[in-house]
Amino acid sequence: MLLKSREKSFELVQFEALRGRIVFSEEQERLYKYVTAGFMGECLCDEMAESMAERVIQLRDLLLASGGRTCQVDSLLVVAGKVYLLEIKNWEGSFGIVDGRFVGLSACPLAQLQRSKTIVEYLLRRYGFRVEV
Repeated sequence: MLLKSREKSFELVQFEALRGRIVFSEEQERLYKYVTAGFMGECLCDEMAESMAERVIQLRDLLLASGGRTCQVDSLLVVAGKVYLLEIKNWEGSFGIVDGRFVGLSACPLAQLQRSKTIVEYLLRRYGFRVEV
């Protein structure tokens, strides 16, 4: 069951509106490709989750805030009383995991996922839900 659909980010909509009207700088072109690839990866993941639609509650592209902290969750799935957070990446290149850390990246998606987990757990407890995240 899909409870919240995915929409293009404001940033991606802006890039698409400007593309072809102005010449992007190298940095703007790099960012445009990064944002586009991210959205495409999220949509691909959404398509894969569709096969579980009858057994899963899915919320896509959430922006949550608590205690002055915010997090963006690509997909939140509720399955059999458990909550699963998906942090979707659509990167090119060579990456690896060494001792639980991504190698070859400036930012670790696992750290982002842990921040999101902390906020989601707090919000669920605050509203009386006792589920595993």
